[in-house]
Amino acid sequence: MVLGSTTEGTACSTSHGDAFPQNVPLTIVHGSASPTIRFEAGQGATEIRGWIYDVEAPSPSGGPTEEFTLQGTSGTYQPRSIVAARTYRILVNVRWSFVVTHGEETHLFDLRAVPD
Repeated sequence: MVLGSTTEGTACSTSHGDAFPQNVPLTIVHGSASPTIRFEAGQGATEIRGWIYDVEAPSPSGGPTEEFTLQGTSGTYQPRSIVAARTYRILVNVRWSFVVTHGEETHLFDLRAVPD
């Protein structure tokens, strides 16, 4: 994954930064079934949200073809919209919280499913 943006805040202020990544890493998955994606977030994570975009055939609205939410610091998700021989961009947003600070990080990666 590559970092896309960060937000960090306290009761008094919030800061936001965008990374604008130029090179998004491509993960190639071999197999005939839709891949299961496993997420491991850091300490303090409260929620992992994701959006899946079809790079080769974008939706007419420009929105994601699928989205998901996982509670806590880790979890797995098996997309329903991923088909073989296509490339997808996956955005993953991790929300975190500690006693006096909170924030979120957005990461992204490309995934291509290749049949065996």
